[in-house]
Amino acid sequence: HSDPSALAQLRESLTTLGFLYLDYSNVVPPELIEGIRESAAKSFECPLAVKQAVHNSKSKAFRGWSNLGEEVTNHETDLKESYDFAFESEQQEPSRDEPWRVMKGPNEYPGNGDDLLRPRVQEYLTQLSRVSHILLQSIAQILDRNPQDLSQYFKDPYAYMRFIKYPASKGEKQGVGPHTDLGFLTLILQQENVSGLQALSLVGNEWVPIEPVPNTFVVNIGDVLQSWSGNVLRATPHRVIN
Repeated sequence: HSDPSALAQLRESLTTLGFLYLDYSNVVPPELIEGIRESAAKSFECPLAVKQAVHNSKSKAFRGWSNLGEEVTNHETDLKESYDFAFESEQQEPSRDEPWRVMKGPNEYPGNGDDLLRPRVQEYLTQLSRVSHILLQSIAQILDRNPQDLSQYFKDPYAYMRFIKYPASKGEKQGVGPHTDLGFLTLILQQENVSGLQALSLVGNEWVPIEPVPNTFVVNIGDVLQSWSGNVLRATPHRVIN
């Protein structure tokens, strides 16, 4: 993250489209990537009753499964199914000064016989948090800030992940409508050979397809980073079309 050429490319990506591809081949074990893909597929293949047993409405920390049509973006129903996970802890209770603590708690895993799901999720979160910390240091540098100015706020970060399934449909359907991400950084592992993700270019105001590229994460910034950068970096609206 000290290579001037790499930093210049990072700045160009985050001030024009606001999205970039990050090669993970040398930073995340390939067997973990394949394991996550396998466990995600198994999670969506299990019977409806198994999914309903871990519906996110039953979790104080908002973890677990949500069904098709349960989420709405820009007043239009999203055609997607998902599971939400995060780093685990005992369920915490909100306080007047720290209402966000309710988001800290246990995960809800489907009882589908996949004993590898839980360790894979926790290891994936650990690995991507490490990658995100490296990115944060580079982002601080392109903004001419001391990396420690940013790192001090991520000693106990809230990092979560989603498995998302966008079912095929006849004609174009909204998988998820145009939106920006609320957090700081998002890393997306796309399904190979399946397109649908689009970003609204900050230059030209056009929807640009973000096609899957082997061995890469798609990285985009969120509203918190936009604010922290003084709007130098912009959280890019994006969507998924089934």
